[in-house]
Amino acid sequence: MSDKKSSGAYRIWGLHVVQEALSESPDMIEKIFIDRAYRSPAVKEVIYQAKEMGIPVVQGKFPEKIGMQMGVVRFHDIDTLNPAKDKLGLVLDGITDEGNIGSIFRSAAAFGVSFAIVPKRRFGSISPAVARISQGGVYKVKIIKDNLEPALKKLQEMGYWIYATNLDEDAQPLYKADIAENAVFVMGREDKGVSKTLLKLADEHIYIPMVGMQSLNVGVATGIVLYEYRRRWQPQR
Repeated sequence: MSDKKSSGAYRIWGLHVVQEALSESPDMIEKIFIDRAYRSPAVKEVIYQAKEMGIPVVQGKFPEKIGMQMGVVRFHDIDTLNPAKDKLGLVLDGITDEGNIGSIFRSAAAFGVSFAIVPKRRFGSISPAVARISQGGVYKVKIIKDNLEPALKKLQEMGYWIYATNLDEDAQPLYKADIAENAVFVMGREDKGVSKTLLKLADEHIYIPMVGMQSLNVGVATGIVLYEYRRRWQPQR
């Protein structure tokens, strides 16, 4: 659950989301709210971490038990990417549904996506609902807001291989594609897919083989693509 504050900050409720934000983006937390009656080892650890970081903790009576007030999500610059460390990226082309965006960022965090590029236009938003659905995933991925065409060209100059999801005669099934370690997957909305401009720029087209259906929800499709990448490229331990 979430509600917008007039200052531009948001309140987001849920223990897991608070834990993720404390771990990944503590500087974005303005304050934490905890119901006085809500006690557990995990909550005690949240209180301890917040105090160590100088984050105010407000204790009172809250129906949702625990939550936080967050500042607006900050966007990164594409020039801050380091291909030696930031191996895996996403590009979200025309995806506006909050449920899909949240699902994508949840999968992105689960499979170790370093960055996601979203368009300056034709994009929903990183709203409180998205943060909640992502289970804090939006705080674990660098989000870059840019014009997609020049952004893809820049990524190619940096050594990334661009894969666009599309069902055409030149597309490779995902399981046969030669997936580079420095990979960026372009995902489009179900009704329109990836734009023609980005399809032309992509180094390779891929598709998910299916039986009985021609398309999947973009959130589900993103999870499958990222799983296949991670199956081949295990993170260094």
